[in-house]
Amino acid sequence: MKNTSSSVQACLDFYGPTNFLTILNQSTPHGLNVRLPALAILLGKPLDQATELAKLASPVYQVDSTDPPMFIVHGEQDIQVPVNQSIELWSAYKSKNLKAQIEFIPNAGHSDPAYGKKELMNKIDVFLKEIGF
Repeated sequence: MKNTSSSVQACLDFYGPTNFLTILNQSTPHGLNVRLPALAILLGKPLDQATELAKLASPVYQVDSTDPPMFIVHGEQDIQVPVNQSIELWSAYKSKNLKAQIEFIPNAGHSDPAYGKKELMNKIDVFLKEIGF
């Protein structure tokens, strides 16, 4: 049997929340109505009582020099996850000189059909080929 590494070789992030300490300040009133209870469920208590746990659960604070290349995609009209969440993760990667590419999808919301378009799939293909896939 061949020994195969289980370490992550690349990450494709589609509109993911990345910083639970900043997401509320980036949210609309509708977003707050959704996120406040969701974060309380995730963290086991309201965010203001669990900031250290929220930091541990936030990918932007976990980025280190050993992380794999990341391709980030976010719709410019996403009302579920603020686009700044992806910008924060991309910035954390860049601050560690890690390979990261970010693509913004014009007029796209969260889980939009635009994410399946050939142009984006081609960009992802090029990215993956550049890193050896």
